[in-house]
Amino acid sequence: MAQGLKHYSDGEVIFREGEAGQDTYVIISGGVSLSKDTARGLINIEELSTGAGFGETGVMNGGKRTLTAVAMGDVQLKVIAGEQAARPNVGQQNILAPGKGYGSDAKQGWWERLFGFGSLRSGKIEIRIVPFSGDKGAVHTKTVFEALQHCADVKVRMVSSVGPFTQKNGISKNNIGVCVGAGRKILQRTSGDILIWGEIPSPGKVSGRMSGKVMHLHFVSALANDEDAAGSFNGYDMLPLPFDLDEAWTALLYGVVLAATVPRSQIKARNINTHIEPAIELGATVAQNTPQHFQATERACLQICLAHCVATVARRLDEPDLLGFAMETYHRGLELVTLEEAPITWGLVHKHLGNVQVLTADRLGDPSALEEAQASFQIAVDTIPRRRLPREWAAAQNKLGLVLYKLEYADPSSDISRLNKAIWAFQYAMQVYTRIEAPVRWAEVMNNYAQVAQVIGQQFRDPSMLQKAVSACRSSLEVRRRSRTPLLWAATQNTLGTALFMLGRYSRRVDYLEAAMDAFRMSYSVYSNKGAGHMSRVIMRNLEHVQKLLQELKTETEWYEEPQYEGGDGLQPSGEDGQQWWKDNVVSPSSFSGDEDYDVSSSEIEPARPRKVANVKVYSS
Repeated sequence: MAQGLKHYSDGEVIFREGEAGQDTYVIISGGVSLSKDTARGLINIEELSTGAGFGETGVMNGGKRTLTAVAMGDVQLKVIAGEQAARPNVGQQNILAPGKGYGSDAKQGWWERLFGFGSLRSGKIEIRIVPFSGDKGAVHTKTVFEALQHCADVKVRMVSSVGPFTQKNGISKNNIGVCVGAGRKILQRTSGDILIWGEIPSPGKVSGRMSGKVMHLHFVSALANDEDAAGSFNGYDMLPLPFDLDEAWTALLYGVVLAATVPRSQIKARNINTHIEPAIELGATVAQNTPQHFQATERACLQICLAHCVATVARRLDEPDLLGFAMETYHRGLELVTLEEAPITWGLVHKHLGNVQVLTADRLGDPSALEEAQASFQIAVDTIPRRRLPREWAAAQNKLGLVLYKLEYADPSSDISRLNKAIWAFQYAMQVYTRIEAPVRWAEVMNNYAQVAQVIGQQFRDPSMLQKAVSACRSSLEVRRRSRTPLLWAATQNTLGTALFMLGRYSRRVDYLEAAMDAFRMSYSVYSNKGAGHMSRVIMRNLEHVQKLLQELKTETEWYEEPQYEGGDGLQPSGEDGQQWWKDNVVSPSSFSGDEDYDVSSSEIEPARPRKVANVKVYSS
């Protein structure tokens, strides 16, 4: 749709939830009602008036509308075409009526108000602090405020909103989720990157494991932290600090703030990467020599925060040598708490520990780390409360399934139990990562499920599992689009092609093989355009083998004698060779990236290892 004006009558639908759309709008006259379809029916979210903008969330969501917009009265809208909406021009702010609808921030343009683009351009990390609760909370809030003001590339502001951050009995695990939601609303309103809230525990609340002489700080980033990434902070992480902050303690606080912030621009990411490592190096000196008045739980939380920071540095700056230090620090934290005392902390730390162990296996080539990761993720899925932390629980399930798959890839056996456990883990993850609520994650897990189903189908010559792999790939491709994540799309096409090839091989059906050709060709077109030489060669060889088999079938050349089994369950392994050869014909486990919108580069894909089976070889990434 071209940029211009558009008119709507009272009650007319401007766009519906779930529809595709890249345009955004500014209200010139009239009003617009925004609503969302939920399990409890249609809920009115907001009513907008002249000067307000809307539709931008759909742009940020990949072009899918997240709300339904309906005209209230006669409405005139200014339409901003998709390309301009994705890259807002500061000059467009002049068309907006100032002082409408967003309190003290109303003088900003709506792009700034909603996404903080003004702060993005500055490159400084915008820190917001809510006054701490508890005895002398205002005094200690000022201490943190002044300490952060002296740090590089940050801008600190106090916010007056209290909301759920001050509770009669202090901060509890039961209202962390509410605080996270309220914090993100404050950050949206104030163009902040990260919000800090905290408390000074009262003497009456202090137990033998809490000192009563320490500040307890919590953090929430404006953009949601990736629950799938090693060292990712969430609101449940608590940083204990002494009342007096010297240079080293300030450095630790600064490092935690940087690690907990999800950057919203490249310049912010560069600033974080520049300052986080020296801050953690200095801050680690006090974290590893905790004052005596810190009690057990406080010392544990301090170690966990330090481990998060070290894992974040290792991941963001690609410094795998730090992974061992991160694991040691997580273990030190676990030694100071028990499952009975802190089940949520216990489960979350084991999830992070598993993520670090996976990175250790991938980056440092330590195969024993995968076995350790399996144990860590198993503890995580058994301990993290699904109702309270559904995405953290689902992320652990997905990682557990991937680790089981990787272990089977490294050491295949005739025992199907490990692959079955992986299938169950992916199915559990998809109970949370639904296509409606988390489409990108859902597509990722669906693709993982397809890989394991394909392995089972190939290893045990089970056409029904191959059919499931094909269906899962096609479902994943409904979300994974070539235009958005081309290399992920190509990898799934390759998995699809391999599953279709095996179906064609077992059933001797030409239509399966022709569909495999199409999938491989589409995969090849992306890999070749992206300069992924290794994968381009892999796919080209796959195409050659499919073409050869097609020619043999079309000329009725006898090329394969299907073994005959009794019982008909389709799960009997076909001897030692049949138990091993699938490693060369499936998508090898890729690195465990936590990004929702990421591309797998050719360097992250393990090379296929060809092995001849009968007279056919098939390769996969």
